[in-house]
Amino acid sequence: MRTPLAAAMNTLRTRAWNTLGPRNPAVRATVDNPLFIDLDATDITAHSDKERASTTWKKHFGFHPLCAFIDLGDDHGGEVLAIQLRTGKAGANRVADHLDVLDAAWPSCRITRTANPGANACCFARMPAAGHRSSSSTSTHSSTVI
Repeated sequence: MRTPLAAAMNTLRTRAWNTLGPRNPAVRATVDNPLFIDLDATDITAHSDKERASTTWKKHFGFHPLCAFIDLGDDHGGEVLAIQLRTGKAGANRVADHLDVLDAAWPSCRITRTANPGANACCFARMPAAGHRSSSSTSTHSSTVI
């Protein structure tokens, strides 16, 4: 679901990338040099009883958010596109969570269409083995070329 905040962040990212001229990652994206959205979960320890915190699989108390980052290559690092706050007991292999975060992150990658309309620019999603369950591997997101 697109929120006003997500739309504003996408607008700001587009403006920031457009000021980069030829260094704009969307302009540089091609079939041979695509943009990648990386999905990964991380553990965050909570030192007090916070809302939605719970015991994690590592047996501490906290959260297990799922994050989507865009990999801009070695010379640029990356940017956070979307984060889904999840309870500490949320499993790393929840396909629905991976698809929700990818749905939130995907519109940011679509700026390649407007930034480089004549090129065969593309964007792919990568995720660790936990995200490669049958539902996500057949998702249109995992292989969509834009």
